Amino acid sequence: MLRIFIFMNKIFQKPTINKGLIPSTDRIKSDQLLFIICIVIASLFWFLIKLSDPYSTTYTFKISYNNEPTDKMLTALEDSTINLSLRARGFKILQLNLFENTEEANINLSNYKLNQRSETEYFIYTQPLEERIANLLEIPETEIQFSKTTLSFILEDLESKQVIVEENLSFLFTDQYDLYEEASISPEKVTIYGPLKVLDTVNSISTEQKTLSDIEENQVVAAKLINPNPDLLRMTPEEVNVNLKVEKFTETVFEIPVDLSKLGVSVRTFPSKVKLYCKVAQKDFNTVQEAMFNVTPVVSDEDISKSDKLRLQLTAKPEFVRNVRMVPTEVEFLILK
Repeated sequence: MLRIFIFMNKIFQKPTINKGLIPSTDRIKSDQLLFIICIVIASLFWFLIKLSDPYSTTYTFKISYNNEPTDKMLTALEDSTINLSLRARGFKILQLNLFENTEEANINLSNYKLNQRSETEYFIYTQPLEERIANLLEIPETEIQFSKTTLSFILEDLESKQVIVEENLSFLFTDQYDLYEEASISPEKVTIYGPLKVLDTVNSISTEQKTLSDIEENQVVAAKLINPNPDLLRMTPEEVNVNLKVEKFTETVFEIPVDLSKLGVSVRTFPSKVKLYCKVAQKDFNTVQEAMFNVTPVVSDEDISKSDKLRLQLTAKPEFVRNVRMVPTEVEFLILK
């Protein structure tokens, strides 16, 4: 360290004017700063040397699990903790402490083979965990050892039933565009798993809320399902596709005569025809005909003598026509004798 001090002193020393044997205050401060720098550098070298040495250490992990089989529920842990002993260089141990969770081991059961010990007791081997840590630290598996070769837990069977899916999406279309038919969901039903008492309270599963804007073409939208009771229920699949069939629409108008054939009395209305404004997909525009519509009075022949106007209703229209608006909705009439 003395050599380092002399070297640093030669680099940073300032030219001084000899004013006697008593050193100046600036010279004393400079020497102190150089001494501190030398101490820091020497400590850093010492620390790096020590990190390259091998060390043995032990960790205690709390055990938790996720992604258990869909038709089963984890109800108890037979092994709630496990000790890990390893021998590795200081650099690797420092890496483990800084970047990994050394308090909890969260185990994804979908990556392990489940071995059944009894009706409800299952276990997994810890060797895959040893392989994972060995690969992470780049050390031989022989330098790693768990206190247990297996981890046990209790999985209980769940009841299941199928329920319908209800979409909870909002659609905002570009001008003149709209759904050609009702949005369809695939699959229409999902399977839910849980205790029977909980299953009896669930008759449908809803999708997440989502708003789609500027729609002007067919789309298939992926929508996640909302679990109404995540602690007790599981479902498969957890996502559905909502299929949108979109067409461009145009507004048109038809003049339809009022159908009086079922009144039982001879009547003339004023006007004799009403206008029906409606929207129709462009591809169906040439298909729709006036004969596909029917407009009739609401009152029966027994009540007609008590009325001064006839309220009208639309009793027939093509399925592919929408937003039908009638003008007028009431007509004056005259009973013919």
